[in-house]
Amino acid sequence: MKNRLNRLISIFLIAIFMTGVFSIGVLSLSLNSENVNTKFITHVVQKSTMPEGYTAINSPEDLNNIRNNLEGKYILMSDIDLSSFESWIPIGSSKEESFRGVFDGNGYAVKNMKINITGNAEESVYAGLFGYAHSAEIYDLGIEDIDIQISNVKQIVFGGVSGAIFAMEVINCYVTGNVNISSVQYTYVGGISGHNGILVITGISLPSNSHIRNCYNTANITVETASGYVGGVSGMHTGLVQNSCNEGTIHVKGSATKTRCVGGIAANAYSVSNCYNIGDIKDESLNFRRTGGLVGSSDRLAISSSYNAGKIEVQSNNDGDRVCTGGLAGHAAFLGERLQTYQYVFNRIDYMYDSLLTNSYYLNSINAPVGNPTIYKDALISIKSLSDSEMRTQKAFKGFDFENIWMMPSGGEYPVFKPNLEKFEFSEIKGKVELTHRKTVNIAEGTEIVGWITTNKRIAVVNENGEIEATGRGKAYVSVVTSDGQFEHCHVTVNYLWWQWIIKVLLFGWIWY
Repeated sequence: MKNRLNRLISIFLIAIFMTGVFSIGVLSLSLNSENVNTKFITHVVQKSTMPEGYTAINSPEDLNNIRNNLEGKYILMSDIDLSSFESWIPIGSSKEESFRGVFDGNGYAVKNMKINITGNAEESVYAGLFGYAHSAEIYDLGIEDIDIQISNVKQIVFGGVSGAIFAMEVINCYVTGNVNISSVQYTYVGGISGHNGILVITGISLPSNSHIRNCYNTANITVETASGYVGGVSGMHTGLVQNSCNEGTIHVKGSATKTRCVGGIAANAYSVSNCYNIGDIKDESLNFRRTGGLVGSSDRLAISSSYNAGKIEVQSNNDGDRVCTGGLAGHAAFLGERLQTYQYVFNRIDYMYDSLLTNSYYLNSINAPVGNPTIYKDALISIKSLSDSEMRTQKAFKGFDFENIWMMPSGGEYPVFKPNLEKFEFSEIKGKVELTHRKTVNIAEGTEIVGWITTNKRIAVVNENGEIEATGRGKAYVSVVTSDGQFEHCHVTVNYLWWQWIIKVLLFGWIWY
């Protein structure tokens, strides 16, 4: 009987001991959003240490000095306020004096840039933070609260980031503010860039291989011009626009005397993929006008997995090739015989036409997806007009990648881009958490948790709710990633309580484990 009682006591003590060791706790992690800028389509972890070979930009004077070395490597280390400049002089004034270096915005913004130009009727102007960029790298840069006033010039090439770009990419940038351009004979105007040059070889026009990716514009653009190209993201663009959007209004005044193209994403473009426009468009011209929700006009156009929910207001009905309005494109060429000339450039060997539109949608207040009179229906695949309410439902957007690219925000809004996590790194450890007693704490209230990870399941395991169970004595890392792209990890130490140590010694001696 005595031996049996001793065995029961031992079992009871072991049960108490095990209950203590394997207690359940909820880890409260302070998600480190410091130095993470979520304004960008791809959220940017800002570098605190300047990379080797770069020049730090810490002041307006530093930024202005870039023009003294147009081939250098530069990195923003803070936001730059240009309000002290009455009129910013763009860096790189021409193709011959273009910026050819590297500009890492580092998740910071250039703010309050004003450009005031009243020129003469024979003058051509390249304007933006950069005027002309050639074979350069510009990325992770915000341009906030611009105020652009340009008038009475022969030709204007304007973009918030750069007026013209050539043989390069602009990646993960955005522009906000207001653009007003008037009394101009010819325009290339876009929120991000105005003109992406065309390379001419033996009489054949080829793309300049300049692309815009992960960029957005919310600046409102007003232009009075006789002819030219006006777009929310880019004006004339002979490359790819991808994962980009426009939310600013576009208002083009005056009557066109030559062809004028206006588009929510680009006035002219070759390829638009995973893009959207929700900015309203107004074009006052009665003739020579091509106006589209995404693209104004293109003679070889590919649009895929994109949509336009912006309203289009025009002053005249479609009239052949001279006046065209479309929910996706104002005008697009569908001449299959010409395809062979451009197969090498566009790698289009899977269909018969110069233009192809797939899995794209537009507001049903507009009569047709493409405005020109002859449309080859089999070059329009899964193209559909939607009501405003349908635009706010995921099921309407067949062919969209809602697993990796798109998401439906709460509140019944239109589809937007998912936060991009590819640039994120684990932040440094902020401290240790000892799971030595039972405690429940709310985790990151108001933030959606995407996933939890533990580095050592023998020490601690974590479930989808962030509840950590100690499975043994020792140390492990527990990491979390959130829906808005933040990472945090914490060092977890599992220890015995004082009474657990006593029981351990009584039962097992000083065996270390």
